[in-house]
Amino acid sequence: MLLVIPSLFIIVPLYECKYGETRQEVVDRPNSALIWNWGDLSLIADHSNQENFSNLNKAIPNRTKLYIYGDKEVKKYICDSSEVGFIRTESGHNNLYNSKGHLVFSLNLKGLVIYTCIERVSPTMTNVRLTHWKEV
Repeated sequence: MLLVIPSLFIIVPLYECKYGETRQEVVDRPNSALIWNWGDLSLIADHSNQENFSNLNKAIPNRTKLYIYGDKEVKKYICDSSEVGFIRTESGHNNLYNSKGHLVFSLNLKGLVIYTCIERVSPTMTNVRLTHWKEV
């Protein structure tokens, strides 16, 4: 699969974890972003210094469009929201929160969430650019 956000100059292949591979290993590889599913929600992550992911902060709700090219279809999305959230390490797991402190996985979101790290603010917390996209 290929993620394309034309107005943000983001074009990157999407990869799921292979057996024995960690999510971090996929994100760390150049020219790759991680994709995985959580119910009706798909998540994409990459480093802000790779593949122009720092441009996510320029996504404009209801205007910025993206495309995911698969083998047989193209899925189209539009940005629904953009905010600064955070990742907190708790009991050895990294949990993703929105700007209001709600766990993203508990919000019953559908569509797509794309995020990238902004800055580490403590040994257990990192600010992230968090964007939500709706399929059109």
